[in-house]
Amino acid sequence: MSADQVLEQLLFNQPEDRRRFHRALLDHRRYYVFTSAEPHGHAVLRNDAGVPHALVFTSEAAVAAFPVPEGSGVKVMDGLTLFTSLKASGLPWWVFNVGGPAGPIAFPTSMCGLILSAPESARGSGPARGALPAAPEAMGTAPLPFQRGALTQHARGLIDVNGVMRMLMSFEDWLVPVSLMAKGPERVGEGLVVYGSEQRLPPGEVWVFTDREAADRVAQQYATLGPYETGVAARDWVPLLDSETICKVNPGGPRDEYWGITSGAFALAKSWAAGLALEQQLAAAPRASGFADPASCADELRQFTSFMVAMAGNGSPLFTETATGFEGYVCLTPDEWAATAAVFQAGGQQVHCATLGSAQLIKLLSTHERMTEVCFQRHAETGRRMTRVTRASLLDILAV
Repeated sequence: MSADQVLEQLLFNQPEDRRRFHRALLDHRRYYVFTSAEPHGHAVLRNDAGVPHALVFTSEAAVAAFPVPEGSGVKVMDGLTLFTSLKASGLPWWVFNVGGPAGPIAFPTSMCGLILSAPESARGSGPARGALPAAPEAMGTAPLPFQRGALTQHARGLIDVNGVMRMLMSFEDWLVPVSLMAKGPERVGEGLVVYGSEQRLPPGEVWVFTDREAADRVAQQYATLGPYETGVAARDWVPLLDSETICKVNPGGPRDEYWGITSGAFALAKSWAAGLALEQQLAAAPRASGFADPASCADELRQFTSFMVAMAGNGSPLFTETATGFEGYVCLTPDEWAATAAVFQAGGQQVHCATLGSAQLIKLLSTHERMTEVCFQRHAETGRRMTRVTRASLLDILAV
């Protein structure tokens, strides 16, 4: 495991011994920081309440996932330089890895003093400042696999429900019962793990696991766990939930590593999985003049049933004027909708959500010709890249 991966996992599964966590932060050799011409030197991201956060990334891949703010540069700092700079900045918060698949995690700047003043006894005979973080087993508390770490952070109140759903429904390495996968089209997974020749679970329940360790510990207690397919993406197994009454994520382990999805929430989970898959496809679509070409995900757009459109109080779509026309807002996931609504509400506008299928979206786009562009994401609020398409190209795809 690389130093970047160790640190990213520790961010979501912090050891009980906080000094060890502070040491890992201090000893990380390469932080990527967006700079600005401000006296404190840091580019900032403001949350919905207008509170500024310094932007810090733990790896080159993490910084590449977020568009560089206008007028900003990227500077590489070691831990000592970074936390000294943050402490002197006067900014109240810093935030790690905005735009990454796990979502951002923020810390108060007051924590910098604790990081910088970590006693030598806490670092023991470990690496000096600027060295690689210690391996997980040497940290006292090994970091959890990433998705389980997100669940523990939710249990501690550090990630909301939308944050957990975004992480779980975008995860691509689940262990899923073969009996559930048999309901869908034939696919080739990464292999099987056989916990018994047959599967007998409580009636109406399906058990899925975020990682092999979580499944192994249950198999030791439950002899009829049965065969599981590995390496399954959420977008492949979530749509198969149907006759079950509950889907249990990581049952049999610690309570704060567990998540339950009841049958009443299956439709929402399916919408999340489909929305995230479509979001990723649109983000990766070829671009011309700043607009994505939706042809690469035409089938998914036509089949999607939960387009969330920002509507004004009078029943018309909300627009924002841009340099090339008027932009309307269509969201694919609940967290994107919440962020978009908050922007309009902060400006004193009434806004409500209209949830539409593709046929209804066609009618809306055809009726309101003033909307020349469609924005699927508002990266300034959520940290993910903005995806824009022209109204004409979206209509062409949907109307086929």
